[in-house]
Amino acid sequence: MTVNVAPIAEEDQSPQPVWVGPFAAARHLGYACARSMERLRPRMPEGICWVKLNSRTVRYNLDALELWAECQGSPDVWAAAVEELRAQRAARVGVL
Repeated sequence: MTVNVAPIAEEDQSPQPVWVGPFAAARHLGYACARSMERLRPRMPEGICWVKLNSRTVRYNLDALELWAECQGSPDVWAAAVEELRAQRAARVGVL
């Protein structure tokens, strides 16, 4: 019996973002505790760097956090990085 499998398009092979909890995010950025993430959250765009799943659960995007940390001194570079992340997200979701 032969099964035909369609090849995966290149768009489908884009890496998916890695979402982690506050403890892992804090460790990834070099902070000692998750409370640091709560203090930094207002300075990061919701939906790009972090999402609130319910009243008690927040997840952080590791790729976006790395970009955010690298671009702290340059708002123009950060704005361009956010637009690129939004475009990648829209392409994955299928919204253009």
